[in-house]
Amino acid sequence: MKVDAHLHLSSPTWFDRSNTIFPRRQKENRRRPLPRNRPNLSRSPVDEAHLEYARRINRAAFLEEQADLLIADMDDADIDRAILMGMDFDMTGRKVTVPHWEQLVQLAALEKRHPDRFLLFCGMDLRRGREGLPLFERAVKELGCVGLKLLPHWGFYPNDKDLCYPYYEKCVEWNIPVTANCSAIGSSHIAARYCHPLLWEEVAYDFPEMNICLAHAGVPYHNEYALGLAEIKHNVYIDLGDWQSRDPGRIETFVRMVRRAMNGPARYKTMFASDWPVFRATFSEKEWVDVLTRDARDYGVEFSDEELDLLFWQNVQDYLDLDL
Repeated sequence: MKVDAHLHLSSPTWFDRSNTIFPRRQKENRRRPLPRNRPNLSRSPVDEAHLEYARRINRAAFLEEQADLLIADMDDADIDRAILMGMDFDMTGRKVTVPHWEQLVQLAALEKRHPDRFLLFCGMDLRRGREGLPLFERAVKELGCVGLKLLPHWGFYPNDKDLCYPYYEKCVEWNIPVTANCSAIGSSHIAARYCHPLLWEEVAYDFPEMNICLAHAGVPYHNEYALGLAEIKHNVYIDLGDWQSRDPGRIETFVRMVRRAMNGPARYKTMFASDWPVFRATFSEKEWVDVLTRDARDYGVEFSDEELDLLFWQNVQDYLDLDL
């Protein structure tokens, strides 16, 4: 069995036409031009087939059309199930035409139309404070959400006791985990200072019964902290999305990091993920699976069948505390 531990769906109808789930930057940051003939390694090249697939995702008029593209991608990679991460845009300043609760309702309905394919996490912007707790409770009890998804880079520290701890207390009460972005990549609205993995060290200590996933394993320069926490904290996990790149050096760094994780205690805490559709213009689901199951050998790295089972489903099952 294979499970993708972290991906997204969103309908263009949720936003003003000028705002998509991952809006393009309106203007490039000013910087010195690259020297002649030097490749721009900060951007992965894409081929036309990948780019057209990503365009189809962006052009999809309805949520179900996006889901069809995702499921086709999952089927091609033999991915059986995926964790669908809701995202709370209500307080981001974007032009949201469908409020967060209604977005969650639509995602939950899609989950029910595709039984045994998706598990839904409730995205919450914890800047809502205690006023957001009723929405979180409804998402769990009425919609069947099985986890909490956080995007701290929108402006809150995950170890803020006043804002965040009431939500963690509910996670413990309902026995559900929390996944939070711990990456420092993306467009200019992301503030990396909110996403440092060590912000979760105190939380992991204060809530030993709550499983925590440091999404994206601290890519690109916090990965040592993320991996270290997964090694020493029994309730801290990492997922492997957002490492997609066509630069061979970046992929070698990735597979060697996963090899290190599998050599130690984090072997039971590391989960395959893609963050679909963020990198779909670069990697299909199958190609991202192949990096671990086939291409890693090109860098002198290999994973046993037992290790791949841990990466692709057993660790996800333990993280969720659910029988998949």
